[in-house]
Amino acid sequence: MNKLILIFTILLLGALAQSADAQESEISTPAEVENNSLHDFSSDGCSMSPDGSILLFKTEFVPCCVQHDVAYWQGGTAAEKLTADKNLRTCIAEKSKSNFIANVYYRGVRMGGGASLPTSFHWGYGWEKRRHYEPLSEEQKQIAQEKLEHVNWVQIYSSLGIDLVN
Repeated sequence: MNKLILIFTILLLGALAQSADAQESEISTPAEVENNSLHDFSSDGCSMSPDGSILLFKTEFVPCCVQHDVAYWQGGTAAEKLTADKNLRTCIAEKSKSNFIANVYYRGVRMGGGASLPTSFHWGYGWEKRRHYEPLSEEQKQIAQEKLEHVNWVQIYSSLGIDLVN
């Protein structure tokens, strides 16, 4: 039953992504892209997916998902999203020792993480205004880098069930 719900969710998000991407007429203008503020980094781990092996209720995928969230938080081009999604697949394949599981997560983020989707984990979710697939300016890259330097990683991972201190 849980597998059917997961499959249905992935298919629904895929349909939403296709319809949202078809409405790209609302793409930000260059002036709108520059006048945008970046919120502090946040992560919910593996959004709408288990943080690890389902049967053992583990959290071994959390580091993969947090790194993926860093890329999604700051956003950028469609090519950068593809790279982030492929990196997630590689990381989960290494942690799970399963290409099948890695590909399920990969397909999920390819379909459910689009910039136009009305989710809290869409591509570029850190920005106040949607950026769609606009490249980051040098100034925006610097702002993101400075914010990442001040992230309390212990707190982020602790909120996701991982103790980095002990």
